[in-house]
Amino acid sequence: MGPSFKFDQMYFEDVVVGEHFIMGEHRLTKEEIIDFALAWDPMPFHIDEDLAKASHFGGLIAAGSHLLSLRMKICHSNGVSPNVIASAGYDEVRFNAPAYAGDLLTLHVEVLEKRESKSKPDRGYFKLDYRMLNEAGETTLSHTDTIFIRKRG
Repeated sequence: MGPSFKFDQMYFEDVVVGEHFIMGEHRLTKEEIIDFALAWDPMPFHIDEDLAKASHFGGLIAAGSHLLSLRMKICHSNGVSPNVIASAGYDEVRFNAPAYAGDLLTLHVEVLEKRESKSKPDRGYFKLDYRMLNEAGETTLSHTDTIFIRKRG
């Protein structure tokens, strides 16, 4: 899925096993970390700068569910394919390193496998490996996702 790839026009036939690409990036802000955490995960190291500095994290960090939401936002910023049927679910979800306010997070994706559906010939599925890295090259989030998608015609 090279530079000319149109995510919003993707079909099963367009998926290439082994291909690696960058979906996009997002700069985390203190305000969004706090706002998200207040609504969904109000742990002290997500909402209070002083308590976060005193914690073993040494500063305000994004919640894991926030990182997963950012992953989805970055993916959809490249267009939403009407050919994607559904995700079968995430596997091996890991919050590998904290993501701090000010971090520039870049989403890397690799196609791990691809198979045609045996029971439904109009579709197939592929498995993706997602890695969200900070500017230091540390992985903050990793997981796999299996996606069902339509074939052409």
